[in-house]
Amino acid sequence: MKPIRDRRTGRGRRRSDDEAEDLRALVHDIGHQVATMSYLVDAALSDEQPPDTVRRNLELLQREIDIVAKLISRAITPATGTESVEVRSMLETLVAEANVAGQVRVVLAGGPTATAEIDGWALWRILANILNNAVRAAGPGGVVTVTIIQVAPTVIEIEDDGPGFGAARPGWASLGLNTVRKLSQAVGAEVTFHGRDPVGTLVRVVLPTRTSSTPAQERQRRTT
Repeated sequence: MKPIRDRRTGRGRRRSDDEAEDLRALVHDIGHQVATMSYLVDAALSDEQPPDTVRRNLELLQREIDIVAKLISRAITPATGTESVEVRSMLETLVAEANVAGQVRVVLAGGPTATAEIDGWALWRILANILNNAVRAAGPGGVVTVTIIQVAPTVIEIEDDGPGFGAARPGWASLGLNTVRKLSQAVGAEVTFHGRDPVGTLVRVVLPTRTSSTPAQERQRRTT
């Protein structure tokens, strides 16, 4: 008797399976952004926050609204090329958002600035999903550290000190990380997982030095 082929992977996978998985990944990412928006609203309504903190939270809330709108827009209109992305600025925003809940301390370490020619929203989803998993792994009272290790190529490391995700074998273990895998392959980034001693996980992201695109993509990008 011939074995039954698993259509979830390989050449036998149906297009509808891929579309359903992409939709689940999109809903997952939007759900995370909505949860962050909820934390920001709660913080803004708190009587204990000084005015400058309230303003900062409202600015982050506006950023979250823009992100959700962009995620939905990109689901309708696929990516059309690359753009110049200020990596440290993106990480600063992601770290600020990750600190909103207050249960885990997320730190952006000192280091070089970096610019990458890449699909900026794909990079956002890659880094946001990795950071979200690191925060969940660290758990209450844990610490997550984000570092730009080098440029040309740009190398980013995100490490947690918790027993959560790091207690299991490092690798692709969730819907969010499966999104990371697919998007990193699409944009030419390399993502690897490394266990830390005694617990925790270090995720290393190596961005491409240059992401190529077709002439049609470049013409579309210049007109948008």
